[in-house]
Amino acid sequence: MIPGAALFLLSCAALAHEVLLVRLLHIVHEHHFAFMILSLALLGYGAGATGLTLAQRFLCKRPAAVFAAAAVFLSWAALFSVPGLSRLSFNPLEILWDVRQTARLAALYLSLSVPFFAAGLATGLAFSMRPEKIHRLYLADLSGAALGAALAVGLLQTVDAVWALRLVSAVAASAALLVRAGNFLSRASICVLANLALQVLVPHAALMPSPNPYKGLAYARELPETRLTAERFGPMGWVAVLESPRVPFRSLSGWSLSCAAQAPSTPLGLFVDGAGPVPLFSKDAFPADFSFRDCLMITLPYRLAAFNRQSPQGLRVLLLGLHGNLETVVARLEGVAFLDVVERNAHVAQIVPHLAWGFDFKDGLGAVRVHIGDPRRVLHRHTEHYDVIHPVTVGVLSASAAGGASLMEVYDATVEAFGTFLDRLTPDGYLALQHSLSVPPQATLRFVATAEEALRRRGAGNPQRHMAVIHDWNTALLLVKKSEITSEEQDFIRRFAAERSFDLAYLPDITRGDAQRFHVAFQGSLHGAVTALLSDRAKEFMKTFPFSIEPVTDSRPYVFHFFRWKTFGALLRAEHGRGVSLLSWGVPVLLAALAQACAAAVLFIAAPLAFSFKSVFRRSMKTFGKTLIYFGSLGLAFLFVETVMIQKNVFLLGHPVYGFAGTVGPFLLWAGLGSLASTGWVRWLKTRRFLRRRNVLSLTVVCAGAMVGFYGMLWVHLVPWAHGLHDALRWAYAVLGPAPVAFFLGMPMPLGLRSLGCTDPDLVPWAWAINGCASVISALAAALTAMTYGFAAVLAAGAALYGLAASSPPAWTDRRKSGLKEPVRKRLMYPFANGCLP
Repeated sequence: MIPGAALFLLSCAALAHEVLLVRLLHIVHEHHFAFMILSLALLGYGAGATGLTLAQRFLCKRPAAVFAAAAVFLSWAALFSVPGLSRLSFNPLEILWDVRQTARLAALYLSLSVPFFAAGLATGLAFSMRPEKIHRLYLADLSGAALGAALAVGLLQTVDAVWALRLVSAVAASAALLVRAGNFLSRASICVLANLALQVLVPHAALMPSPNPYKGLAYARELPETRLTAERFGPMGWVAVLESPRVPFRSLSGWSLSCAAQAPSTPLGLFVDGAGPVPLFSKDAFPADFSFRDCLMITLPYRLAAFNRQSPQGLRVLLLGLHGNLETVVARLEGVAFLDVVERNAHVAQIVPHLAWGFDFKDGLGAVRVHIGDPRRVLHRHTEHYDVIHPVTVGVLSASAAGGASLMEVYDATVEAFGTFLDRLTPDGYLALQHSLSVPPQATLRFVATAEEALRRRGAGNPQRHMAVIHDWNTALLLVKKSEITSEEQDFIRRFAAERSFDLAYLPDITRGDAQRFHVAFQGSLHGAVTALLSDRAKEFMKTFPFSIEPVTDSRPYVFHFFRWKTFGALLRAEHGRGVSLLSWGVPVLLAALAQACAAAVLFIAAPLAFSFKSVFRRSMKTFGKTLIYFGSLGLAFLFVETVMIQKNVFLLGHPVYGFAGTVGPFLLWAGLGSLASTGWVRWLKTRRFLRRRNVLSLTVVCAGAMVGFYGMLWVHLVPWAHGLHDALRWAYAVLGPAPVAFFLGMPMPLGLRSLGCTDPDLVPWAWAINGCASVISALAAALTAMTYGFAAVLAAGAALYGLAASSPPAWTDRRKSGLKEPVRKRLMYPFANGCLP
């Protein structure tokens, strides 16, 4: 016998492991790959259900033993699948020219789906053995999934990643102990002892996923005499401090090449998820006269603000992100009286002030206040205005624009974010964004276009007169003033740049002779591009530019996504494909993963059924075609909607782990409740005289599509409003807000299966397989669509797909008239629907 409690624990462990993968993949690689985790989890569940359907005669003879074995296998696979990630040496940057990287991505995709294969097989077995209790088992399955999402977040808050893996593995093994059949005590003892042996015998370090060889921490560990001095784990990231006494760390971003001062150095480097190093300077690391600050580009906005005030006294500065302590020290040495710092990661906010100089109230440099939270939310709750706002984190991310940043949602550099920052500036205040300069300068141009749009929305008549851009060979500084930049300020910028050999890329009254005098490699590139972007022909320039540089909004917050298909094709043809190095790897990795997902879905879900159920091909193409359209559309549409909910909750809750956990588990629960209520919904519809029976299924799907198109759009539109709420209210909005949509999305699949089971039971496994294949593909397709067209387009596509499904529903037949009491009991082995996991 397989009790509901066993299925509850199994589902809890599977979803907790899924959430942990989001966190762990960011340690190994430069991105969390949440969309790929959704896809591979669905693949595992689908493949497990297909295997159960094909081997049901053998597996159903001893269901309790098979369930217990699958639970134990899940516990072991969850424990050992993650450490192997580091050994694959997958480097996304090389995927366009190195075929081995594509093979490694496929190995990564398939290896991580193995635990979910076991979960899918065990869940389907529980459903098939107790069809009379399926409503209770379904509720146990989905409530366990919801708890698993919360469990993963709770574990990441209290223990490190390895202990979280161990505890999730133990939860999966404990599911086997609750199965009651045969010699229960003997089986329980074996399961407990096997899992305990793994927990005790496997070293902690062996289970810890290490950053791949291409991340900063992997390089730093190769330096002589390095040692780890501090580390913290949490949902926001793995924070580590490395000491390197022989080879010190330095920060030379925006450093003038004509400066003779000695650059500060330190043996301490900060790494977050293996990315870094970020130098942590002590007071002894700086020259006694602190002359180094005259070499730095970032001092310009502070000196401009002091120039406007005629004195540095009373300056108020806001730093968005605690990237070490150099920015803090420079601001305080420039005479900033009130310095606020906003940092998302609480562990970074604890470690940096403790190990680095510049935060002590007793050192005579002025007060520093560190706020923990999302920058835009902190600004929403506070009323202060600042002379300078510096989004440090955005500038740091620009250094990896060719890597994982191209897939990240960066809500601190959208039109809405720039508008919020401008609102919190004093009349003569500056938004200062120092960032990495690439060739071509896509990031710089996008920041300029976004700032111009934010100024226009704030009523600026001449946005081009509010901006200035200076740069050196690899760093650019964009200045955006709330009011127009005066001629005196322009002269000040010219003198500052000339004294330090920085080039002028743009000023309101710039002449060709002023521009780019020192770094001729960018002649005709940055100055000309910024000037064209701020001219009357801006739209034409953005349209013809080789890369996408249009302003980004909260609806499409992929700030470092510059990919264009026409440029991709041209670079592949130019110089034997060598030009592809100019592209970021985000879209190529997505495309490779999408192609592999399609192949894997067909190979592991559809192909085995095609081999086993050959009689299906003798059906009419009309019947099979309607099944394909209906169940395929449902699989695609469900994940389209769920993906948008995840991405918006990332903004609402402040981090991908929170967004993923706060969406997937609750969304499953609400969809499951809708599925359980589908029978009552049909009975209610039948009482309405104006409805004919054959309209029941189509009407249900239309209602689901309408909920997506209207309520879903409204929920997304209100996310910026909810972003400023108290933490408990934000979580309530994130978890409970999508409930009406998910509730209706849970109905079309079970009703379609019921109808199909009454009219053509042999097509039921195919309906599940089609839905499973579509779901595997949908998560990746939704991410690609969101990056290209925005979240609103993904929701609109989801609503349209539900409309397509409503046009081709299976013929509705009353079960009592069909003469079939349980038409699909022997066939129905699939535990997931429309991407509902588990």
